[in-house]
Amino acid sequence: MGDKIVAGFIGSPAMNFIQGRLRRAKGLVFAEEGGGIQASIQKKDEKRLRDYVGKEITLGLRPEDIRLAAVGSPRGARAKVMVEVVEPMGNQCVARLDARSEPTVGQPLELVLDLSKARF
Repeated sequence: MGDKIVAGFIGSPAMNFIQGRLRRAKGLVFAEEGGGIQASIQKKDEKRLRDYVGKEITLGLRPEDIRLAAVGSPRGARAKVMVEVVEPMGNQCVARLDARSEPTVGQPLELVLDLSKARF
């Protein structure tokens, strides 16, 4: 628990913490509780996480490791989310997006998650 507290305070904006469960499906998959994020766990993390299959787990990801998906986006886990609030800083899941992207409240948005930087 102490590591999560420290990770939440380091950096600005703070790390995102996303609750979910691990399941098996062609490797391990992180499934967010709300269903918006279904992300394959990288091979390098599978061995240490395999004992958590079916259990609740927290994914920690910094805002700079969440990007707007576009043609030619770097590879990574994809997440389809609904835009709830547009603010320069803050809400439930914080991502660093190019200011020119102008997401619209109530519209779906596809994000790329760089799970090579994720913490569980």
